[in-house]
Amino acid sequence: MLTDFFSRLLKPKVRLPEMKDTFIRDTTNTSSVRIAVVQFDYQPSALITYPFIEEPVLLGEGEQGITSLHLSVPGVEVRIADLRHEVAEGYEDFIRQRVCRILDHLNSMSVDVVVFPEYSIPASCLAAINGSAGAYTVVAASHTVTPATVVTCRALGIQIEQGDVGKSICPIRTKDGFWLRVDKLTRSRFEGTLKLGTVWKPISVQNRDGREWLFAVFLCVDFLNENDENFQRNVPRDLWSKVHFGVVPSYSPTLKDFEQQARSVAERAGRPIAYTNVAIMGGSQVYCHFSEPGALIERHGTKPLARGDEAVVIVDLPLGHYAQFDHKPTPLPVPPTSQLVSLLPILSSKRFPQYCALHNKVRTTANDDQK
Repeated sequence: MLTDFFSRLLKPKVRLPEMKDTFIRDTTNTSSVRIAVVQFDYQPSALITYPFIEEPVLLGEGEQGITSLHLSVPGVEVRIADLRHEVAEGYEDFIRQRVCRILDHLNSMSVDVVVFPEYSIPASCLAAINGSAGAYTVVAASHTVTPATVVTCRALGIQIEQGDVGKSICPIRTKDGFWLRVDKLTRSRFEGTLKLGTVWKPISVQNRDGREWLFAVFLCVDFLNENDENFQRNVPRDLWSKVHFGVVPSYSPTLKDFEQQARSVAERAGRPIAYTNVAIMGGSQVYCHFSEPGALIERHGTKPLARGDEAVVIVDLPLGHYAQFDHKPTPLPVPPTSQLVSLLPILSSKRFPQYCALHNKVRTTANDDQK
């Protein structure tokens, strides 16, 4: 079971061409922000009913793991607890290597902002981002705050207190190596015990031209819940007149509401939206204006990545007055259109044999209990 889980995370996907760097356009537009949206599979670093990263099976597939098994059996309960701890440590090492390899590769892509999906990076992996990320902003997913993660985040300089335990926060690493945070302000139907956050503000990013832009970070359903009382208490009503684009790290089995809201903001307000989701659900895309459709783009944005596809989508987003609106043919100069820079499939470079040993321990413990 454990081997199947990690092999699903590591194996190349068949719907994307097996290639390394396939550049569609390599351009430097000094009036734009280059954004990279990452879609991959992972176990969410969320603490709702139990720590999901202690499970050796993929949550999104609905399989039953080890957390609810054998806990009332004397002797076995202790062995399962030790095993869960070992699974979590092994998984954190695995995801740390994945994230760092993605960032290492993006260092040569002149990106300004990298966005990871909601709950995809455990707090224990954040410090490694400092060693791998170049001079760009990293929206480092999110995680549920625990007493242990308070210590981890404080060591990075993130403003956080013990009173934040139970909240979901999104750590954001700036191009200068400083760390900020944005909280999740509303709950999904799966997060009944989530403590509502109160820390939220637009994030400043400096592009390759040295120009400053502001963007909004909404953790999943926050993007949809603009009428929520806590949302309105922390987010200005005239938000889209203050920021230039938005990013939405998500872990969601449904996409329709996000698509409708993102297209509305992108087309009516002229503010691009970068939406990223876990690969097992799919749907990651950048909602922005393209002058012409193509194999991988539509007029209203990049085509959504399919379920199971693991890839990085990189787009140049022209920003400023009317940059994201359609322009009729005219002899006058018009702003440049958005450009799809690259689509990078995430290919596995090696297997992780240590997980075979963990799988054997799970199987042995289950078999012993049945005797």
